Amino acid sequence: MIRYLILLILILMPGTILAAAAGDAFMVRQLIGDDSNPPSTPVIETVIPVATSQIDVAWLPASDDIAVFGYRLYRDGVPVATTTQTSFSDTGLLASTTYSYTVDAYDFSFNVSTSSLAVATTTLSLPLPPPVATSTLSARNKQSASAVPALSEITITTTARTAIVYMSSYGPTAYTVRWGRTTSYELGSISTNVYKREHSPTIYQLEPGMMYYYEVELINSWGIKRQVESGVFKTAPGLSSNAPANVFGVVAQVDGDDVRLSWKLPTPLVGTVRVVRSHLFYPTTPTDGIIIFDGIAQQVTDSGALRDRAPQFYTIFVQSPDGRLSSGAVVLVNRVGVRVLAPPRTPASTDSRPEVITETGEAILLDPAAVLLQIGDVTTSFDALATLPAATAITILIPKVAVRPHLKAIILSVHDTTNHDEVTAYLLKLDASGRYYTVTFITPAYAGEAALSIAVYDFTAAVVRTIGLYVTYYEPKPEAGLLQERYYRIILGGSLGLSLFFLLFYFWWREVR
Repeated sequence: MIRYLILLILILMPGTILAAAAGDAFMVRQLIGDDSNPPSTPVIETVIPVATSQIDVAWLPASDDIAVFGYRLYRDGVPVATTTQTSFSDTGLLASTTYSYTVDAYDFSFNVSTSSLAVATTTLSLPLPPPVATSTLSARNKQSASAVPALSEITITTTARTAIVYMSSYGPTAYTVRWGRTTSYELGSISTNVYKREHSPTIYQLEPGMMYYYEVELINSWGIKRQVESGVFKTAPGLSSNAPANVFGVVAQVDGDDVRLSWKLPTPLVGTVRVVRSHLFYPTTPTDGIIIFDGIAQQVTDSGALRDRAPQFYTIFVQSPDGRLSSGAVVLVNRVGVRVLAPPRTPASTDSRPEVITETGEAILLDPAAVLLQIGDVTTSFDALATLPAATAITILIPKVAVRPHLKAIILSVHDTTNHDEVTAYLLKLDASGRYYTVTFITPAYAGEAALSIAVYDFTAAVVRTIGLYVTYYEPKPEAGLLQERYYRIILGGSLGLSLFFLLFYFWWREVR
């Protein structure tokens, strides 16, 4: 171990000894004196203006008696880049402006070569050429590319967590790629200001087996922007087929500027819990805000969360090992406490029909009849809901076409039957098909009556529609098959026990005789 450490030190001492080890055999080259020989002078090969704000510079590689370590590029005598490559795209330039470039090389001992001969060129000029009026989104031909940017090829390769977008354009272009679960492309964007004919950006933090919408915008050398592509792609499936269950029983407490959150874990817990905070709105993805906890626990204290901003929005996700996400349990915390969304109490009807649905906002934004609830093999609608079993997993489905495109979020609030001020709220998320907003939640643990409400938020994070009612929860009865199985187990267990008793008694009786 010591000799390997000595060897590493010698390698890191320039101009002294170069060594390489393979097993116990060593090859040592000793250099007498310091390395004082600079690399040869590099020669600039091309200086090409590709846009009103970019010039691409390329040079021939230099040589050195040991090794060239890198190059320095100068624009008008000012260093603009240090690189190990033999080319560089210089961006952020002015249109119709002449720039002069030189380059030098240096080795490991920082011996610097002489500078290359200066080569100058001028960026592309303004004004912009007029766009071709007949070009369309699907146009991909050289004629349209002379005035507006156009794609010659695009392919998207996906894994369970990423998508690589390969793009080829007819001329040098920069790009912006946007993506999301809807055509609002709400999840993010990626862009570049480097103009090239080929680009291959990678989109990260995707969810397995999900469908995503995307659009591509290109910018050509004269600064003309154009949406050239839009469509959908689907990530590769994960190891699991279903999204993990949400946490439930979320409780938030305020102590000065600190926020204490606690929750109950689903059984079984598949994956880890991530708590994300934002002062803008409920985080809709595990990276949409400040991560304050990531692991396995049932509580966390967010110290100083309300010191600078209030209120604060929290989302608690469960993430499986292969990247699948629960829809998320949410809570809004202010200095004065926790916000509770509850519909006003309505009188119970006498004909065992559900209580009157409380509605605010325009009915066209969400019709109660469009909200579906799956209880085992039974499906009912929100407007026909009267009772639900306690301590049971219920799935809510809202067709994507049932809400307006300006939707920001849909939130379900489930109140506790023993304390109506305790509420667990959940985000609804698009399923893998992209057709339904859905969430699976656990109903209150005890029988009784409590509120159930759904709120729709628009892009400004304002509530534009709320529907709610009071539901009677009942203790679910064991299924007949399960009850019969229990009886069989009791009878079989009793028979085995009685047989064992008589067998032991028989052996004892033989001994005492």
